[in-house]
Amino acid sequence: MRSAIWIWLYERNLRSRIFIWALLALALFNSSLHAHGGGTPRLVNAGDGPYRIFAWTQPEPLRAGEIHISIAITEPPPEGSKIDDSSLSNELERVVQGAEITLLLASINEPDAVIEVSAAASTVSEFYYEADLILPTEGVWRMRLVAKAEAGVSQAEFRADVLPARQVNWTLVGGGAVLFIFLSVSLGFRVRQGNKEA
Repeated sequence: MRSAIWIWLYERNLRSRIFIWALLALALFNSSLHAHGGGTPRLVNAGDGPYRIFAWTQPEPLRAGEIHISIAITEPPPEGSKIDDSSLSNELERVVQGAEITLLLASINEPDAVIEVSAAASTVSEFYYEADLILPTEGVWRMRLVAKAEAGVSQAEFRADVLPARQVNWTLVGGGAVLFIFLSVSLGFRVRQGNKEA
């Protein structure tokens, strides 16, 4: 009876280790899973032309390195539309598809060094455009979005504080790995010792 309990505990420990490794793998891919839509609103119903521009950025806070921008472009409600408690303005707006979206980014410290990126239609939703890019430095960045489609051109701009790139604490990572290996080996050793005694 005792050996059956130890075998069950060993198998349970093995399942726990597999579960922990699966969680670690999921954590590594979390940023790529998170990168479609959502984020911090930067532009809401903005734009100086025939279109309204909405933009969200990730991660929060923005840091030097890779960032993700999600964009939506809409046509405002037709003139003379009655908007009351029974109809919201977003029910009357129409999403613009097939627009050309250009992002122009420049650090306030280097306004002549402009980064130009085209946003592509989202692979997740037909209502969004997305752009992944790398900001090389920290500081305040000016980000201008230009949307061009059939009815004309709209543009809007926002500024964002970009923090320094995140640094990996290799001492902490190494210490955690050594601790994990030590605990796994010692637990496995105890289970095997228990099996020998039974």
